[in-house]
Amino acid sequence: MKQKYLLLSIIIFIFLALFSATSLALIPGDFGSANNGPPDGCVDFEDLMIFAMAYGSTPSDSNWNPSCDIAGFGGVLEPDGKIDFEDLMIFALHYGECESCTPPSPPILYDPGTTLQSPATYTVSWSVVSGATSYKIQESTSSSFSGAKDYTTTSTNRSFSHTVSSTTTYYYRVAAINDCGQSNWSNIENIKIILSSVYRAFLVGVGDYQYFPDAYGNTDLPAPPYDVDRMYDTLTHSGNGFSSINKLIDLQATKKAILNGIANTFSGAESNDVSYFYFSGHGMNSNGVSYLCPTDISYSSPLSSYISTNELKSALSAISGTKVVILDCCYSGGFIGKQIGEETISTNPEDFNNNVINVFLSKHLTGSQYKVLTSCLSTQVCVELIPAEGDPFGLFSGVLCVGFGYDTYIHPYPADGNGNGKITLHEAYTYTDEQVTIIATELINLYGWNIEQDTQVYPLYSDFVIIEE
Repeated sequence: MKQKYLLLSIIIFIFLALFSATSLALIPGDFGSANNGPPDGCVDFEDLMIFAMAYGSTPSDSNWNPSCDIAGFGGVLEPDGKIDFEDLMIFALHYGECESCTPPSPPILYDPGTTLQSPATYTVSWSVVSGATSYKIQESTSSSFSGAKDYTTTSTNRSFSHTVSSTTTYYYRVAAINDCGQSNWSNIENIKIILSSVYRAFLVGVGDYQYFPDAYGNTDLPAPPYDVDRMYDTLTHSGNGFSSINKLIDLQATKKAILNGIANTFSGAESNDVSYFYFSGHGMNSNGVSYLCPTDISYSSPLSSYISTNELKSALSAISGTKVVILDCCYSGGFIGKQIGEETISTNPEDFNNNVINVFLSKHLTGSQYKVLTSCLSTQVCVELIPAEGDPFGLFSGVLCVGFGYDTYIHPYPADGNGNGKITLHEAYTYTDEQVTIIATELINLYGWNIEQDTQVYPLYSDFVIIEE
């Protein structure tokens, strides 16, 4: 029996070679596929074997296959209850044909966003493609998609979750799939996952000096320890969520201790972190250079005993990320070089920033990593006040802390100019400068004091959020 079917198959195959022709119509003769599978859109050798097994049979025969009864007398495409020469003719005409089958068009991949903080969960979406039965989306940390991960879904979106240990960009592309294959890849989109910012602060208040008061009129300051307490309270109430706030007060605040405190407090800072350095105490200016005065200086101390602009910058520049520097001391404006209010400075923010960067970048607290507020110009001294009731405070620090919500913390905070719950560096500068001027004017009118104290900022018009409610 098997030899009979084999011989018949050979005869039919020779017949097909002689008489087969192509046709653009639907394909009679596609009976199945390999491993007894369903029709596969092509009339091929698998169909030939199926037809050979059924050739010559009628419904009463054990080898009858109704799928092979495709034509009647004269080649009419109607079953006639037997598989014979008429069926063979039709089969031969279509042998070798395949249905027209093309892969789908590629989807359009939508932008998933620009930047998210880790841990991040987000959805990547794309357009519907007509005829697609599924989609393959690839994810890779390489724009060339080396080492890409494949995900298959019948939906037009997929969610992803990532926790990163360093800033990582994920790239995506998607293809549509149907029975005929896979489309070309879509456009490529990406999203950057950054580490959540960690906020740290180091607060220094020097009111008690080891060698003051002295015969030269140098005195201790009552306000700095209280200024630090107010700033500490303000930062702990901030929505920024400080992970650590360290304080250094009075006789503890030697030059070595201050510089070591900067290094130790911010030692774990990453590129996305924010580090706050606050100083309240004496300041000095010598030959145009501003200095912070630690507790262990005296009238006869060499300049190397002080903390110069360059030394402070060196200590802070060793820290990764953004540095917020707030200085409440005499001559503090010198730490950012040229200042607002000097005749040679344009009020245009671009001119101001370029001037500072070009002239003072090598030695001042300037550059994109710094956000700086100072209590006065490099030529001005600062005022502290001792109220009849309550603790003493530096005029600048007291106003700044009130602007940051101290001590009621009722929304909106006074310095929050647009009431959005976020105080930018520019809003902090504008509020502090205005309020210091108002209070100074009142004191001049009441007591005839000689007060000139102009808050300084770098950079101008910054939208960096310094405090969140």
